[in-house]
Amino acid sequence: MSRYKVEELCFALADGANAAKFKADKDAFIANYALTEAEKEAIKKGDVGTLYRMGVVTQAIIFLSRAFGYDNATYVTQLRQAAGLPEIKEQLEILRSR
Repeated sequence: MSRYKVEELCFALADGANAAKFKADKDAFIANYALTEAEKEAIKKGDVGTLYRMGVVTQAIIFLSRAFGYDNATYVTQLRQAAGLPEIKEQLEILRSR
């Protein structure tokens, strides 16, 4: 696994121009990074949980989730599920109200 390269890609998505390139052609954008097939698939799918379980830092994953248009509640729900943590309805209500 090339966790550093996955994180580098995700952090690159913080730049709006890069996020637009990613949305326009995920395969072409991903080709700029030396990743495993599993990493490529998780990124193309916006699979927050798989990336988290691979050890990718959440600070990086959030930029990928934003590129997919996930709201904060969706992002946190996927992280909590990947970590095996229960859903906290109050937390989700707060996130949805922001």
